Amino acid sequence: SMGLLRSEFNSTNIDNATFENAGLGRITFQYAKLRHANFRNADLTRADFTGAYLDGADFTGATVKDAVFDGASLSGVIGSTH
Repeated sequence: SMGLLRSEFNSTNIDNATFENAGLGRITFQYAKLRHANFRNADLTRADFTGAYLDGADFTGATVKDAVFDGASLSGVIGSTH
């Protein structure tokens, strides 16, 4: 899977981003704008989405083990975030 070199996307505006099949374990997305982002089949183990805007994001098939969604906006999310 694709591993990202950058480990923090705090407060970044990346609405509509595609992270399909990406290796995002332990990546920090605190307060990032990720509306309608594609996380299909991504590895989000221990990723931190505290306060992130994830409305309409697609988590179909994603691994979200120990990921943090505290205070995140999750309306209309596709797939499971737990």
